[in-house]
Formats: sequence, structure tokens, C-alpha cells
Amino acid sequence: MDGPSNLNLVRNALDNLTVSTNPKRKLPPLVVIAVENGGNDGKGSERGLEYDTMSDRFARFINDEVLPAVLNNQAVKTAYPNFKFTDDPSGKGAMGCSSGGAAALTMGWFRPDLFRRLITYSGTFVDQQDDDAPEEATYPLGAWEYHSSKKLIENSDKKPLRIFTHVSENDNRANDPEETYHNWVMANERTAAALKAKGYDSDQEVKEWIRDSFNVGEMCDGIVIVDFDGVGHRNGKGPARDFFKRYKALFGEPPHMCHF
Repeated sequence: MDGPSNLNLVRNALDNLTVSTNPKRKLPPLVVIAVENGGNDGKGSERGLEYDTMSDRFARFINDEVLPAVLNNQAVKTAYPNFKFTDDPSGKGAMGCSSGGAAALTMGWFRPDLFRRLITYSGTFVDQQDDDAPEEATYPLGAWEYHSSKKLIENSDKKPLRIFTHVSENDNRANDPEETYHNWVMANERTAAALKAKGYDSDQEVKEWIRDSFNVGEMCDGIVIVDFDGVGHRNGKGPARDFFKRYKALFGEPPHMCHF
């Protein structure tokens, strides 16, 4: 989500991950698709409509429109005549920061048949869904419902997802009371706790910084959707070395050395 503004910053790193001669670190071919949002932010915005809506619409947009557009791109077809995506949903992942993080979880939550490996940084698991969205009838608090008294995660069947969540301890509105439905720290910690209690293969990291953003991406067996936002809510200082920790946690082996 929020790509592809800084794609050049990580292209070499992504290339390096596929050239290792160490069989324990060798990655299969992977594809990065960096999709820009529709603009602006928050309720009433196109970005909010795409990322903060509690439905499968964005997952369907990526799967049904974006991926076919990539496959049918003439430049791609010329350069890679045998190019194709994996059909294995465990080989497809999503990553995002802020509302993009909410979108990543929502993609997997509503369509685990399509996307199963998810990384969220400072996820907007708060009430930021449009007030006039049809989904308000079922999820009146938007992504807050993942961890609200509705207990969406707890009361739903466990899904075949692998999930990493991150939040900074002084993230957005860290001191807001629960009734505002806009405390990012509370939202992320409760979402992570609900996932853990349900037995999900999940991991959470809480950073001491104000706001942390990560812009490399999760490596999957066939496709990677990466957040290239690069900054986060308050221009935090997300270290690239965190990528190695996240990769090893998801795949058991550290990746080949990256050069930034």
C-alpha cells in the first residue's frame, strides 16, 4: 500500500534477496507490486475508502484488477514471457503502515483464500471507516471492531493467516480514552492480544519511538505487496535492520544481506 514513491530506494535490496547461493537463504522468485492510494486521508477520502473499509473490496480490487493488469502489461510480457503469479495464498502477502496497515489485515481477514501473510505497522485499527459506508451496519466502529466489545477476532473462526503487528509506545493519540475509538497504541495492543489469544501465528513489536515506519516489505513465496510510505504519522526513524527480524520470524531463516 501507499506505493510506489520510494521504490528505487529498495530495488537493489529486493534484488539481492534472490541471488544468494546459500540454499538455506535462497528465495524463490518474488514480485513487488507497489500500489498508490487514491489520495487524501481519513474519513471521506479515497485513501480512507480503500484502506479503512471493513470489507473484501480492496482485496478484490488487488486480486481482480491490479494483478491482471500487471500480467497484461506489455512491457512485463516482453521482458518476462513466462511470468505468472502463484496461486498459493500463502505465497501472497500484504504490508502497510497506518491505514495501509489496517488494509493489510483486512485483506487477509476477509479474503484468506487470496492473501495470508500480513505485516502491519502502526495499523489504524480505529474508527476511521466512512460514516456513510454500508459496512457501518455490521462494523459501526470500523477497524476498531477487531478488538472492541464485539470481539470480532475472538468470535470468528480462526483463519490461516501469519501476522506481524507493530506500534510505537507514543503512537498517535496514545493517551486518548477508549471512548474516542482513536487510540492507536490501545488499538494495536488489543488487536495483537486478541490474535495471540485466538492462537494465531502472530508477533507484535512495540517501539519506544514516537512513530515508526518500515518500507522494505515482507518476502513471500510468490508475491509481495509493499508499503513505500517511508515516513509514518510523525516521520519516525524506522531502522531497516528490523526487516531481518521480521523475515526470520516469518520464515525461520534470515534473508541474504541487503544493501541500501
